[in-house]
Amino acid sequence: MLVREKSASPTDILQALINDAAPFAETLNNNVLDVSIVSTELAKIEMPPPIRAHLAGKLGKKVGAPAKELLHSSKKEDEESSAQSKGFNAVYEPWAEEVNARQLFDLVKAQIVKEALLDEHQLFVCALWIFFTWVHHYVHFSPILYVTGPTRECGKTSLLTAIAKMVYRPCKTATISPAALYRVAQRSHPTILADEVQDQSDNVDFWLVIKAGHVPGEPAIRCHPNTLEPETFDVFCPKLLSGIGRAPAQIMSRSIVIEMERRIGELHPQRDPNTPLLLEIRSKLQRWALDVDEDQLKAIELPTDTNVRLRNRNNWESLYQVARNIDATVAAALLKHVPEFQGR
Repeated sequence: MLVREKSASPTDILQALINDAAPFAETLNNNVLDVSIVSTELAKIEMPPPIRAHLAGKLGKKVGAPAKELLHSSKKEDEESSAQSKGFNAVYEPWAEEVNARQLFDLVKAQIVKEALLDEHQLFVCALWIFFTWVHHYVHFSPILYVTGPTRECGKTSLLTAIAKMVYRPCKTATISPAALYRVAQRSHPTILADEVQDQSDNVDFWLVIKAGHVPGEPAIRCHPNTLEPETFDVFCPKLLSGIGRAPAQIMSRSIVIEMERRIGELHPQRDPNTPLLLEIRSKLQRWALDVDEDQLKAIELPTDTNVRLRNRNNWESLYQVARNIDATVAAALLKHVPEFQGR
């Protein structure tokens, strides 16, 4: 019971309550009741799936329950609410144990080279971008991975397909309208993997939506066709674009460019995205993402002596933050690879 002193005003009482309030996580204990409370609330609260997964990881440590158990009750809700986007709204079971991120990074690279022929610096960045998709909701900038080549049959689609098997919530398509793009981004925040984007060369609205997704808090705003009321769509999600030639300049400045060319070499494409090894990789990536500390990641800055031009600095800083959360040697290697992209 709250007993109010005669001299205290309602404002003073409210301020005292605020001052004495503890963060929700600090009120939790390792018992069955608190496990039930956290699991139930995670299912009720509407939030993007990656944020729910991150909270489950943090709160699970307080109540002594694995994140996957806390997420179990919200799994059905996620699947039902996104039935129309079933193909790119999978719920991943995190790996049971803490993962060695450096070993996982090497494993991801090994999977890519089974299906695509790349220079070492391109392979390195593609693998890093895969990790980036799993913690995308933490970053301040979303670099587009733009895969291009001068002609057909340069391996662009093969690379996109290889990457699609390991990114967070892959939405792979060669035909998507701007309206579908901003709606699917709003609904599921998947990783968009758009092939044949040269077919969108004259579609100004498509490129405007892509550009808006470079930073959070800049939604695509459209007029509802029936009510004529403005609607906002959150289009901040990872995007890989693949096509012949270049995109508009405003897209290229927001992109890390992978330039493909015809090469001869032996490849071993994996048609099934659900082999035991690929399932293990995605499960480990989910666990790694749950263990990443959001505040520490956001505090990481690209070294000031790194020779990166203008907006490109924002792009590389996001990948550098991810690299530092994998391993110090990965972060150091990224800085050595960056100059190889600067001449593009």
